[in-house]
Amino acid sequence: MRNMTQKNQQVRFKLCRNAWLAIIIPAVALCGTTAHLAVARDRPDAVIQRDLVYKRLDGRALTLDLYCPQKAASPPPVILWIHGGGWSHGRKEQHIPVISFLNDGYAVASIDYRLSGEAPFPAQIEDCKAAMASG
Repeated sequence: MRNMTQKNQQVRFKLCRNAWLAIIIPAVALCGTTAHLAVARDRPDAVIQRDLVYKRLDGRALTLDLYCPQKAASPPPVILWIHGGGWSHGRKEQHIPVISFLNDGYAVASIDYRLSGEAPFPAQIEDCKAAMASG
């Protein structure tokens, strides 16, 4: 009987721990993304141009945000950032880790593309190619 109670307590502890992890992990990820957004938006060392149209489709504009180093002597090389989300979710403003390359003299173009709920694959690849061609 005593052994059974210990097993029940261990099972309840694991379930409780997993429930807390299910809450904490997304919260940390969200806070990290939010903090990164604030840093990217308020960079004194960058010129930021938002919502530049790179392609129009059936009245919808696909846009990109362009982050350029403040003190670029000549046009800098550009890194094209394609946000994650498995083509099904996400936005260009979310978590842009390559923004740190501004310090090395690179510009960063973070693009939006049509998600899979709006247009079937390979539309997303076509949008990414269009963003590259627009530069």
